Amino acid sequence: MSFLPAVLIFQDRHLRRCAPTPRRHPFAFLNYLLKDVLPYVVVSGRFVWLTCLTAIFGVSCYITATGLHFPQYNPLQLFVSSNEHEWYDNNAERQFEFVKNKIGLYIGVRLMWGLSEVHTTSVFRVDTLTNVAADPAFHLQTIEDVQRLADKLRQFRQLQFVQHGEKFWPERFLEWSKTLQCRNATAKQSGKAKDKASNRNDSTGNLVVNGLGIEQLHGGTRNENISGVTGENGVGRVAGKLVHRRKRVADDMEGDRTGVCCNYLHESYRDTELDYCMRLSTVHLYTQYNDTLVFDNKTFDLVGYTAALPTNIVFSYKFSNLSKIFKQLEDAFGGEPG
Repeated sequence: MSFLPAVLIFQDRHLRRCAPTPRRHPFAFLNYLLKDVLPYVVVSGRFVWLTCLTAIFGVSCYITATGLHFPQYNPLQLFVSSNEHEWYDNNAERQFEFVKNKIGLYIGVRLMWGLSEVHTTSVFRVDTLTNVAADPAFHLQTIEDVQRLADKLRQFRQLQFVQHGEKFWPERFLEWSKTLQCRNATAKQSGKAKDKASNRNDSTGNLVVNGLGIEQLHGGTRNENISGVTGENGVGRVAGKLVHRRKRVADDMEGDRTGVCCNYLHESYRDTELDYCMRLSTVHLYTQYNDTLVFDNKTFDLVGYTAALPTNIVFSYKFSNLSKIFKQLEDAFGGEPG
């Protein structure tokens, strides 16, 4: 007895009885639809199908010939066709070829750090809007924070659709800081001691203020008005104030007032003095509304920074063009903190 017949006998007697009955073919219903139902529908409703397809073909030909399409511009213009200004906005690009090249407005981007984003779906309802709030995640407490902000702005300036050559305040602040001259700690202490020792009366009776001899007036106790200064002691006080003011201005120009060093490359620089240095830089560096630090109008704390970035993207009233513009701006600036 061979092996194959034995297996068939064993399968027929034992395995087939235990095995479950196979279900109906899963594609049987699909075969029924394709072989029975579909031919009946096509043959029976052939006149309906032919009529519908002919109508669709005719409508397609009409749309293609007339250029009919969904609105590319503001559809509300259909309700205010008498407004010549809105008509011009919706038809300028189609009717006048010079619009894009001659009077096309370039889109500007305003970058803002330090203010929390306000999420609202009713921008035209004033009662639903909330006031802006400071974003605690933004801070300029170390020179590394300023460098990161400067690097980010440099990347934005070098975008293909920007190509802005002028540097912003964080970049100019770093360059300005490196040009400042700071004195060493030992030189500062010796300079203070020397100034203190020089502010005394010498043996000749002259008042010495910071190395400048101011001759005292000898007129008894009588006060005399000289150049708007009353009395002999007044002359010395005013001279001392003038010299002190001149020294203070010179120290400010060097970033070294009252021992503060604003040169971040110098060994005397401390990040705790960065806030003072940033405020001092606004005196020497040109700032404007489109490139400036943002301070709280009550506490005068530094809360943010804003910059306006010009682009070479021409504004368009076309919905499709606007969608591309917003997508391009979102890819370039979206997801940035601040």
